[in-house]
Parts: sequence; C-alpha cells; structure tokens
Amino acid sequence: MCRIFHDATTEAALLVDADNTFNSLNLRNNQGDPLAMAMYAIATIPLIEKLQSTNTKQVWYADDATAVGTLLNLKAWWTMLSSSGTSYGYFVNPGKTWLIVQPQHECDAKELFSGTGIGINLKGSTILTQPHAAYCAFVHGVSGLWTLFLRTIPDISSLLQPLEDAIRLNFIPSITGRDSISDTKRDLFALPARLGGLAIPNPTCMDLPHSTFVDQKQAKATVHSLRQQLHSSELVRLKAILPPAHVRSMDLNSEKGASIQNQCN
Repeated sequence: MCRIFHDATTEAALLVDADNTFNSLNLRNNQGDPLAMAMYAIATIPLIEKLQSTNTKQVWYADDATAVGTLLNLKAWWTMLSSSGTSYGYFVNPGKTWLIVQPQHECDAKELFSGTGIGINLKGSTILTQPHAAYCAFVHGVSGLWTLFLRTIPDISSLLQPLEDAIRLNFIPSITGRDSISDTKRDLFALPARLGGLAIPNPTCMDLPHSTFVDQKQAKATVHSLRQQLHSSELVRLKAILPPAHVRSMDLNSEKGASIQNQCN
C-alpha cells in the first residue's frame, strides 16, 4: 500500500472504517467461529466487485477498506460505497474515515470531500509506514487471528511457514531497520515484552492444545499456562547463549513497568 500511495498516478488514499459491519451481515456464524472470517470475506466479494468500476485500487481486511487513486475516482468510490454498501450490510463511518492526501492536492481534496465528514490528513507516509503503529496492530490484533486458528484447528502450524517468512523477512526489518536477523534474535523477539522480547510470535512454533467452543474457557487457561512454561524455558536457553550485554538489556526490559513502556512509547 505504501508503494501504491507513492506512485506518480496516486493523488490520495481513502481509509474507511465501518460501524459493526461484521454483525450486520447475516452470516449465520457467530463472531469467533473459525468459519466466520471466511464467510465474511465471501459476503463482501459482491460489494468489492461492484466498486471496481470506479477505477481505484482496493485493499480490504475484514471490514476495513482502503482505496487509492485520483481524487475524482476516490470520491466516486466513496459515494458508491456509502450508497450501495447498506444493501450488503456495510455501513460506513465517516467520523473514523481518513483521506490521506498528497500535499499538492490538499486544496482540491478539501473542496471535493467537503461535507462528507471525512478527515483529511497530509502525513500519508507517517500513517502508512509508522513502525510503532504497525507493531501495535500486529501484536494486539493480527497475531491473535492465527492463535484462534491454532487453538481450533489441529496440526496446522507447519502450514504457516509462509506467514513466518513474511514476518521475518518483511515485517521485522520494516519496524527495526535491520535487513536481516539471526535465528537467536528471532527467538528473542518471539518472547513476550515482560521477558525482554518483542512479543512477535513465530506461528510455526505455536502448537496449541486443540479445543472446541464448548470448553473455550478451559482451553484459554490451558494455552496461557502452556505459553508461560514455553516462554520460561526459552528465556533460560537464550540467556545461556546471548552476549552479556544482551542479557543485561533483557533483564532491564523485564523489570516491572518496563514492558508497558516498551509497547506504548
């Protein structure tokens, strides 16, 4: 998305939020059901295909929609999404929607989107590439999705190697500024912040007890206990092989209150 935004033909990007769209669609699947996300994605396909006529480039993740292109095309896309979306159970929320504009198109954007309630921001590169925001979204949002899959679908961790490749080769370098990391550093980053890590788990090393929704509460407690045991043993292993300076940093980051500061600053 960042590359598309900086393309010479792109004038702006429109980041759309919706009002509780997941529960507005009649999916016959409760939120939390392993099939729910897949059914939701299928349910939004007709709306996405209809919006393709506006000659914009779209990216959808659940009910968060992003479109990039010229201002005129984005306005047409927004108008169609606002008017037609309701027929598909998609209700836009202008108050939480942002138009990220290239500086030279600010005046045209304010005039064209006047009265829509959409916020206009010129710091596109900051919003689209901000490392801390990306890290928080990953740790507190995205990573929880495959945790659910691993807890409800047995023996799939080996199938998540492409996901781990993307995390290690793209995500971690983009937020740390390092082109590559060693296996030891990758294991360190997988530890929770309270133990001196970055809480960026390796999905291929997260075999969790299989459970059903009937025993969900017990399953969560079991998973939590298992994770603590694994993290503790991994911490001992890493401290034995890391340089003293790194071990000292881990100890400082493990002090009370340090993990909160690491994740929030």
